[in-house]
Amino acid sequence: MYSIALYSLKHLSLLLKLNYAVTILHLRAINCHAIEDNKINIVGVREIAAGLSLNTTLRELYLGYNDIKNEGTKLIARAVRNNHTLLALVIGDNDIGAEGAKELAATLKVNHTLLTLDIGFNNIRDEGAKEIASALKFNRGLETLNLNYNRIHLEGISELASALKKNDSLTFLSVANNAIDIKAIRKFSLMLRENRRLQWLNLSTPNYKEQIGTTSIGDEGVKKLSLRNSALTSLYLSDIKMSSKGVRTLIGFIKDNNILEKLDLSNNNLEEEGALIIADAIKSNNSLVHLLLNNDNINVRGIKEIAMAIKDNVTLKTLELNGNWIGDKGFKYVAEMLEHNYTLLVLSLKSNNATIKGAGEIASAIKLNCTLKDLDLSFNKIGYEGMHKLSPEISANTSLISLNFRSNRITDESAEDIASIILTNHTLQHLNLKSNDITSKGARLIADALRSNYCLKTLNLAENNVCDEGAVYVMDGLKGNTCLEELHIEGNSIYGEIRIQLMSDERIKF
Repeated sequence: MYSIALYSLKHLSLLLKLNYAVTILHLRAINCHAIEDNKINIVGVREIAAGLSLNTTLRELYLGYNDIKNEGTKLIARAVRNNHTLLALVIGDNDIGAEGAKELAATLKVNHTLLTLDIGFNNIRDEGAKEIASALKFNRGLETLNLNYNRIHLEGISELASALKKNDSLTFLSVANNAIDIKAIRKFSLMLRENRRLQWLNLSTPNYKEQIGTTSIGDEGVKKLSLRNSALTSLYLSDIKMSSKGVRTLIGFIKDNNILEKLDLSNNNLEEEGALIIADAIKSNNSLVHLLLNNDNINVRGIKEIAMAIKDNVTLKTLELNGNWIGDKGFKYVAEMLEHNYTLLVLSLKSNNATIKGAGEIASAIKLNCTLKDLDLSFNKIGYEGMHKLSPEISANTSLISLNFRSNRITDESAEDIASIILTNHTLQHLNLKSNDITSKGARLIADALRSNYCLKTLNLAENNVCDEGAVYVMDGLKGNTCLEELHIEGNSIYGEIRIQLMSDERIKF
């Protein structure tokens, strides 16, 4: 346990008053209820606010996960009121309540230089949301507003939607995890018909009926969402209890839209039928860049159709299909897609129950694909044989920058293959091997490879079975390596003097 000393905040306040060359200030506390002493309270806020009121250099201030509450928010808001250089203020999870929101709203009415305001997780409720809405009618500078997790219901949502009809500055709005239902969706639809500025909208809303007293948007809500004439480039509809019926409603918007770049339909129940509808839309769409379909209960046939649609697509750069349990058969179709597609940069296939066969399919695709940069295969069952198939193709690959093999039953048997990748691949920068079964024996081979590697920047060996002996090998391997910036080794059996020695190297993270 440790504390942010008050005298440190006083010194910081003085630096701000003197306009010391600080442009970004992070005072975000650790998000852990057991470390309350680390949080800045009203006393510390007074010092920060005093410095902020006279400062002309600070551009971004991050105060998330502290204990500011409404009193501290009042001080910060009033300091920002006359500040004309601060561009971003983040005070999420500070229990500011409706009163704190009221103070910030008063600031927004007169301050037109602040571009980003993040007050998520603050329980501002309808009363606070109405205050912010009132400010948006006057403010002409704010571009990004995060109101996630604030227990806002229909009354507050209605006021926000009404205010945005005429607002011509806000481009990014997130109201995820509030009480958004069909009635609230109607309000947003009316707003989107008139607002031509809003580009990024997050309406993701898990069903927290017992917590916030509402149901999710569902298929009926999607039907009420009028999107055809909107200016949206990013739309998040995750966790809204949508099925293929809701997707069918969206099909026209996706097909005919030439500005939508990101669509998140994760954590719904799209199933095979919904996947087929999306695949058909992809064939006609020429603007979509990022498509997220995680945990959507899509089966192998659904994945096959989506993969076939993406084969010749020239705009999509990110595809996430996590948690659909498509298995080795699904991996086969994804691999065929990779062999023909030359624009996809990021592919995430975590938690899909793939084994050695699936790994072999991806290995064959990597051999032919020369554009993919980020591949996530975490939480599958690749094992030793799967890694043995992947290793030579990854070693020869010249495009991959990031690989994630977390939780894949990788043991010391695969250490030689991993070492080969580290030794011979000259583009890979990030390698995640967290939560596998690599011991000190495997760590030795990996550490030896690090001596001759000049491109890897982060290596994650956390939560394996490396002990003190393996840690010594790792330290030796790092001595001649000047490229590696972070080595995660937390969650291993490393203790005593060896642990202390490792902690002296700032690159090693516990």
